Amino acid sequence: MLFVEALAFKEDEERESEVVTTTQEEEQAEEEEVLHCFNCGNDITSKRQRMTVQDAHEHTFMNPGGFVFHIGCFRDAPGCLPAGDYTEAATWFPGCAWNYSLCASCHMHLGWAYRSADGSSFYGLILDRLVSF
Repeated sequence: MLFVEALAFKEDEERESEVVTTTQEEEQAEEEEVLHCFNCGNDITSKRQRMTVQDAHEHTFMNPGGFVFHIGCFRDAPGCLPAGDYTEAATWFPGCAWNYSLCASCHMHLGWAYRSADGSSFYGLILDRLVSF
């Protein structure tokens, strides 16, 4: 009887190990998941590039024109092109200047690039303009 219980315990441990491994692999795959422009499919960034700014990755803001944007913050977005000069006017992140970020392929507005006086930078990308396949 003791042998059967030990064998069952070993099988349970192996199953738990498989579940943990699968979960870790899924999390790693999700982090590496590429995010694409919703308009043309160009590679923009990846979930691995997600970061927090002002204690959150996601933010919802309204611009002076009354348009509401739900954005995510990313360390890098190689699929974006900068547009316009940096400005601090109506910035959503105090101490950071911004300019527009466009899809490098179709030039769709995808968000903003931000940089601070100390030289650090990040992207605030409009989440409903990014898709994964």
